[in-house]
Amino acid sequence: MLAFGYSFMGRSIEDTNLDVEDLTILSDRILVWVAEDKSHKDEDQTIPLRDRRDVQLGARMNRWLAYLAEQGITDGPVFRHLRKNGKVATAETRAKKAPVRGEHLRGHVVNERVKFWFAKAGLVGDGRPITYSPPGDSHAVGQRWE
Repeated sequence: MLAFGYSFMGRSIEDTNLDVEDLTILSDRILVWVAEDKSHKDEDQTIPLRDRRDVQLGARMNRWLAYLAEQGITDGPVFRHLRKNGKVATAETRAKKAPVRGEHLRGHVVNERVKFWFAKAGLVGDGRPITYSPPGDSHAVGQRWE
């Protein structure tokens, strides 16, 4: 999820709204189809995410989708709630725990995970939202995680 969010640079709700069917994984990039977003109302678009050796997004996404497929999941939300045993929560469990979003995660879950990983890496923030622009990436705008 972190590698995808870093490459996609979308809003957390856009990450959680993506379905497996929205992704096309090629050898050097992932094509992400987005029905619409906050900036492009009533306008579907396909966004290419160029793969990089240091991120290895294609390989990571292939492994994640294979893990989902092992559990019989080949469509629907890309990012899902994992139980403590590492298995994906069933639709029935999600219907009880998250009746509004169902199998789709809520956007704030992405934000919570990023903050968790940030802290686990031993990084310390100053209270402001976490923003990151890769060094030497002159066209990067940075991702804001609140």
